[in-house]
Amino acid sequence: MDEQILAAARDCLIRDPGRVALADVARRAGVSRPTIYRRWSDVNDLVRDLVTREVAGLLERVGPGDGRREDLVRRVVAFAKAANEDQLLRALLDERREMLATYVFHRIGTSQRSAIKALREEIERAQRLGEVRAGVPEELALMTLVLAQSVTQSTRLLEPVLHDRWADELARVLDGYLRP
Repeated sequence: MDEQILAAARDCLIRDPGRVALADVARRAGVSRPTIYRRWSDVNDLVRDLVTREVAGLLERVGPGDGRREDLVRRVVAFAKAANEDQLLRALLDERREMLATYVFHRIGTSQRSAIKALREEIERAQRLGEVRAGVPEELALMTLVLAQSVTQSTRLLEPVLHDRWADELARVLDGYLRP
């Protein structure tokens, strides 16, 4: 049932990100509003779970790395590109930025913690192989995420100048930051 509701919420947000109500989601999912309210207190709560699911799917698509810095950078950039192209995330960035603001400026959310954990594990592995500079893996992972996240959120600013080369520039920044 949760997947059915999340899929309906995703469809509603992509179709009209500016105004989505739980009643719209319930109608699209074919369930009652109380069914949704038993699981989520409001639209923001539902969107948080939806974004967590979406990011987990993107992380899964990028898959595990081989321990080399080059591969780590390639995969972070691939994730950033996939996030930039993701219909839901793009709709939220373009039309419902305020829903994401808390997780961009004030605190780390569930999906970000998942990404940091995955990055930390890969950075630890790459450090053991001498591929990534010394440093606290958690700190390096957080900075890597923030750099990628910032660029992804700024593609509308970057594209008029860099076009699709923003990903190449992100790779240069990350490689330089992680290089031993």
